[in-house]
Amino acid sequence: TPTPHQLYIRLLIEHFGERIDFIDDKNIFVPQHYKKLSYQVEAVNDGLAKLKEHNGFFLSDVVGLGKTVVVAMLIKKLKDRLSKRVLVVIPPAVRTQWIDTFNEFGIVCCDVVSLASLDKVVAFNYEMVVVDESHKFKNSESKRYKQLYKIALNKKVILLSATPQNNTPSDLYNQIALFQNVKNSTLPNCKNLQSFFVEREKIYKDIIKTQPIDK
Repeated sequence: TPTPHQLYIRLLIEHFGERIDFIDDKNIFVPQHYKKLSYQVEAVNDGLAKLKEHNGFFLSDVVGLGKTVVVAMLIKKLKDRLSKRVLVVIPPAVRTQWIDTFNEFGIVCCDVVSLASLDKVVAFNYEMVVVDESHKFKNSESKRYKQLYKIALNKKVILLSATPQNNTPSDLYNQIALFQNVKNSTLPNCKNLQSFFVEREKIYKDIIKTQPIDK
């Protein structure tokens, strides 16, 4: 007969699955001069679980908490499971930071391209797409959004942004659409993302018209 403690551990395993692996973080690599921070390790394991379950996720830590390092840790752990390369889409100003971080981690399976170079990307070459400052792709009518949408189709997607919603709920919807079937999503209790966000957008606009802006 299992003890109450064993039942509790079993509950955690069933509910969180591989995300509890951070208790033993020996399988997550960081260079010698890096500190292995527990919140980053937890983010890696949680991200891996979300990639498996939903094909993508947001990494939305505030500025300065090391989102680039978290992605490097995650790719390093995933590298043996990847059959193709990883595309990293970045603003030009942070190109050196990304390349330096990948070099320090010994990562050679990534191609780092700027937002302006999406038209030159051959989508077939990639299995996963990482987008830094993903809020720049909040407008589904923009040319670069349409370019990224085609590239990201049927791939795993990681979206980095400290501010994933800048304006209205549609900002989130358009970014989620990069890795989810919006009419048949994998998200619990929200299969139809179109209907869900149409309702949220209406509520938001009604509040903006009638209430103080801080609402």
